[in-house]
Amino acid sequence: MRFIRNRFAAKRPNRLGAKALGVVVVALSILPGAALATNGMYLIGQGISARGMGGVQVAYAQDALSAASNPATLMEIATGERGRRVDVGGDYFRPVRTTSVISGVDELRVRSGLEHFLFPNVGAVRRLGRDLAIGFTMIPAGGGSTFYPQNFFAWVADKNLDLDDPCADAEDVGLCEQSKGTLGVFLAQMHAGPSVAYRFLDSHAIGAQLIIGMQMFHAGGIGSFMGFRAEHPTDVNHLSNAGIEITYGAGARLGYYGKLFGDLIRLGAAYQTRVFMKAFDNYSQLFAEQGDLDNPAMISAGFALQPTDELVIGFEYSRTFYETVASIGNKGPNPRGGAIPEENKTGADQGFGFGWSNQDVYKVGVDWRLNRELNLRTGWNYGKSPINSKTEVLFNTLAPAVVQHHLTAGATYRASDSRYYTVSYIHAMQNRQVGPGMMGDSWAIEMYQDSLGFSATFQL
Repeated sequence: MRFIRNRFAAKRPNRLGAKALGVVVVALSILPGAALATNGMYLIGQGISARGMGGVQVAYAQDALSAASNPATLMEIATGERGRRVDVGGDYFRPVRTTSVISGVDELRVRSGLEHFLFPNVGAVRRLGRDLAIGFTMIPAGGGSTFYPQNFFAWVADKNLDLDDPCADAEDVGLCEQSKGTLGVFLAQMHAGPSVAYRFLDSHAIGAQLIIGMQMFHAGGIGSFMGFRAEHPTDVNHLSNAGIEITYGAGARLGYYGKLFGDLIRLGAAYQTRVFMKAFDNYSQLFAEQGDLDNPAMISAGFALQPTDELVIGFEYSRTFYETVASIGNKGPNPRGGAIPEENKTGADQGFGFGWSNQDVYKVGVDWRLNRELNLRTGWNYGKSPINSKTEVLFNTLAPAVVQHHLTAGATYRASDSRYYTVSYIHAMQNRQVGPGMMGDSWAIEMYQDSLGFSATFQL
């Protein structure tokens, strides 16, 4: 935003492998809204059964997707005569996101387009003997997208700076012109990988999973940020409208799962390492550390009580370490304005980020077996918004992850001993955060979400 900042300062100081990769890329390409689905960057739970229970999963395994939360649960779900199971499902996701800018007596309110998304998931497990099981999962790990038909950054600049042609004296006229166009970002993240679990002492298990990460990104209409960017070795634009880029990385997930007093008490805990991703070269002037956007680490723990054969009540806590990833946790621009230190410009090691705090999430869920054919579920999920309203609303118009309370419901119908069908519904209640801009204006971001999920289970 150099042209804005300068004016502002004047006013105010193999074939199989190839086919598998192709499947993953195609799946990834339809995941643009998954992350805002909705504890910060991450989904509230993996698999349709868990999402019907508020995301409760680490201590209560219900399908093969549980391994993507706690790989030790593989031993619990590798049931049936042959110990083989496949779960295939997907979600329809509708996030409604709005940004408002209040400048003097004027207000601009813009609702993001792209409100309808589909994303798939698949999990499989096979028991190898009495005490060993293996599995594979492919899940939409996170991401998000916004698509604002009116560029509110350009609106603020024109209104407050009263410029006939704000790009006339810009250092990069082409990039400046892009700042007037459609505004938004697209981020899709997927985790896939094999897992293994080993049972000991009859009712306890440990597990591990290799996480193969993929992410896709595109940003458009944010040329207004060009005054925030650090120097780049070439004159090529590495900030906005630099095309769609895909990067890869890896991490790991470790877990424990156990039972006490038969099925009365279940315990679970898991740790997901940071997923180290290759940096986005095309957007090395946007993300801190020259385009680095790793997936943050997470810990989770929980327990489930089964007072009767028909009823299970689950509780879970998780913490996501957003502050450890510079592009996510670094502070954004100071709303009070002033000169920007070189080390804080976008793309630098300490460059601007979204200012997200580490997030604590609490989950409660109930699973009630009504009869042999039907299970009913409900749940609640709460995670305080990681966005600081006093300082970080401006950048987070691009990623308004503000929803906090989620109400969920779900059901499973057993068509036979080897075939089940599961549905879930999630409503993320509307939340609004308001904070200061940089020119005496104030900004508001708000969102609510609805999601419908369906999966089919096959015992092989």
